[in-house]
Amino acid sequence: MSNFEGVIQQVQDESVRNIVNLYKKSLWHEITEELIPFFQRQSYEVGTAVYDEIIKDFELKLNHISLAQIMSSLTRKNKDKKNCILKLQELSKRIEGKLENRTDANYFLDCEIAFNHIKLAQNVYNRMRNDRTLAPKFETYQKNAKTLLNDTGDYIRSKAQVKLELNAKYHQIRAEFMKLQNKLQEYYSEALLYLAYRKVENIESGEQKMVAYDLIIAALIGDVYQFGEIIHHPILQALSGTKFEFLIQLLHIFHAGDIEKFTMMESTLENVPILKSNMNFLHKKLQIMSLLNLVFSKVPEQRVLTFAEIKSYTRVLDVELLLLKALSLKLIKGMIDEVQQTVYISWCQPKVLNRNELSGLRKKVSIWRQRVADAGAFVKVNKVES
Repeated sequence: MSNFEGVIQQVQDESVRNIVNLYKKSLWHEITEELIPFFQRQSYEVGTAVYDEIIKDFELKLNHISLAQIMSSLTRKNKDKKNCILKLQELSKRIEGKLENRTDANYFLDCEIAFNHIKLAQNVYNRMRNDRTLAPKFETYQKNAKTLLNDTGDYIRSKAQVKLELNAKYHQIRAEFMKLQNKLQEYYSEALLYLAYRKVENIESGEQKMVAYDLIIAALIGDVYQFGEIIHHPILQALSGTKFEFLIQLLHIFHAGDIEKFTMMESTLENVPILKSNMNFLHKKLQIMSLLNLVFSKVPEQRVLTFAEIKSYTRVLDVELLLLKALSLKLIKGMIDEVQQTVYISWCQPKVLNRNELSGLRKKVSIWRQRVADAGAFVKVNKVES
């Protein structure tokens, strides 16, 4: 802490003085609680000065996962991603040297290193359109990220329990890797796992908006036909009041298979290039969702649907092709009768219900209970005396 007073004057944040006072009392937990939000709100230059002049003297006395979080937060603000990788690797070596083995903190840092490789790969990919000779670099960065994530996944699976922070970080960066590879369904699954391990209120507002946007886009243009996990998730509220708020409504429209409402807001989608370029797919997907909602609205005795009914409800031209698509995606099970122009649905993909759908289900249960009571009464009256 040789330049302590100089750093205090540079930072002009009373937290630094509090951190030093806590250090003198060896209150490591309290220091950590001060440090994490402190580094989140400081610029890279200020954060680096504080870390190098003050924190580095006692860094290994802190909780190592928290230390990894602090360094990750700091390096995120550095545009030089190769420098970020070096800083993260150096800290990982210092932690490993103290404990003489690799722990959750090391793998946490590995995930953050993988994130920087992903950012480098994205940068190269954007330049590859004009220079195809950059392709080997892109593959190298991608391979490095994949190796680090695979090693972390193996480590997590080999342990009975790891820190929640490591699980969250692993799935967060896995989601970023899947986005890099344009694997939308895998991104969707990994992002939801990330949110399962991390509370929304602990995610910075900018990241909340980005995750909410990416999740909805992945749900809409990926092979996702079950929106129950996301439709009521608090992360979506991050888009409220923004220019992308309409995406929340769009997600509800797909969940309900509401073709009429989709038609009314279709022009709005022109403002989102990725949706505009996938408009044909969105129409077909909405027809499938409409079919699923038609099937789900029926009681078991009404699961024989005519092609005419399906055509009217889904507004599709080729009913048989729609049914074959739903069957191939394993969203429904049943048998098509081409002669009678009907389909028998024996099973339909389960779905998370909204309040209106719950009300409808309640009515179905009431009808079922009455039928059971009627059947019981019939058996009682007509039982054969032995």
